[in-house]
Amino acid sequence: MFSFRVVMIYLICLCVGVLLDSLHLPAATLLGPMLAAIFFSFNKWRVKTPKSSIYLVQSVIGIMAGKVLNLTILLPYLSKWWVFVGVALLVLIACQGMGYGLARLRILPGSTAIWGCAPGGASAMVLMAESYGNDPSLVAFMQYLRVVMVSLLAAAVAHFLSLAPNIDQTTHLQHWLDNYSLLSVVETLFVIGIATFIGVKSRLPAGCFLVSIFVSALCVNTGSLVLQIPTWLLDICYLVLGVSIGMRFDKVIVKQALFALPKILLSISALIVLCGAVAAILVFWFHVTPLTAYLATTPGGLNVVTAIALASRGEVNLGFVMSMQIVRLLLVVILAPQMASFASDRFSRHHEA
Repeated sequence: MFSFRVVMIYLICLCVGVLLDSLHLPAATLLGPMLAAIFFSFNKWRVKTPKSSIYLVQSVIGIMAGKVLNLTILLPYLSKWWVFVGVALLVLIACQGMGYGLARLRILPGSTAIWGCAPGGASAMVLMAESYGNDPSLVAFMQYLRVVMVSLLAAAVAHFLSLAPNIDQTTHLQHWLDNYSLLSVVETLFVIGIATFIGVKSRLPAGCFLVSIFVSALCVNTGSLVLQIPTWLLDICYLVLGVSIGMRFDKVIVKQALFALPKILLSISALIVLCGAVAAILVFWFHVTPLTAYLATTPGGLNVVTAIALASRGEVNLGFVMSMQIVRLLLVVILAPQMASFASDRFSRHHEA
């Protein structure tokens, strides 16, 4: 039941997100509400997010993720499928290895570390981790810390190489007034509702997310529907998700996160270096530009990666970058639950022995 306090909390969280977005911080409209909600949680101002809202958020994020799964981008590179799959698997295995190491050293609990290190869409990984019974707070802490680090580094690399220093500086708030086809928006809302219903009834972990990805990819590749999610709707979903995650933080979780922070930063840095080495191999073996190779292998920040690639004015091979990112996203969605379960079981048996 909504009260004045609940409305005020959501409004303040939204304002913090808009403020951070105006500073061009990556994932600001989710990170801002999450940070503000942590503050409210510490001061015993609690808000409980209904499960139905989380299901709808899963579907919206799934629709957004599915829209990038365009076969017209992938088809030109099918002859080199082994390169894309190999690089994506290498990054995924490296991430899961780091997660397993954090868990085995008891820096973070069990599969929470595994999900926190998964190199997929950050919000998608948080939702899937929660669906598999993990605490989304620490997973979100790890995922969005990596998103910020990787995104800022990607922008710095683009500026250093003088290929695309002038990236679009518009904020989410400015895009709230964009023109959208009313029919497309209504059709998209209908698809979200159907995907949510099927996802809930399927009883699959992250069922709404998985079903909406499939439906969105089907619509994109068949041209049956043009799916459009207004920026304001996406920001509302990020607001709900950010508040939901932030409200789960307490002093114990924050203490645990601060204790693990140096190790998490070290693991993220090691992953960035590994991806940089893989990018160097792509430059020498496949003769792509350094920025193309870096953006193709960078472990996170897909929205920022796409923005940098688009702003390069043809100096980045967008098809190559998106193909690599799409293949990795697919592999993470398919393999991450199994890898997290396997590593978690091994971790549990190790400490029981």
